[in-house]
Amino acid sequence: MIKRIYHLSNGSAGARTIATASTTEGLPMSRYIASKRMKELNLVSCQLPINEAVTSMWLFQMRSIVSLIQISQTEFGVVM
Repeated sequence: MIKRIYHLSNGSAGARTIATASTTEGLPMSRYIASKRMKELNLVSCQLPINEAVTSMWLFQMRSIVSLIQISQTEFGVVM
């Protein structure tokens, strides 16, 4: 399960993320155990460098989500 979670994150998941995902999927695991297993499996978390195109796409998606939330709030009369 640790390898699967690690590979699904493209190698960016660390012990905390793996422990949380594993627990969510029904296999309770502390971050200490996740860290130990990662070391045994030679898995090292590394964050991918931020690409400007990816960043701008992320910002566009976030703005779209915020707009949808605002539209749905006005339709249902929710005031924040």
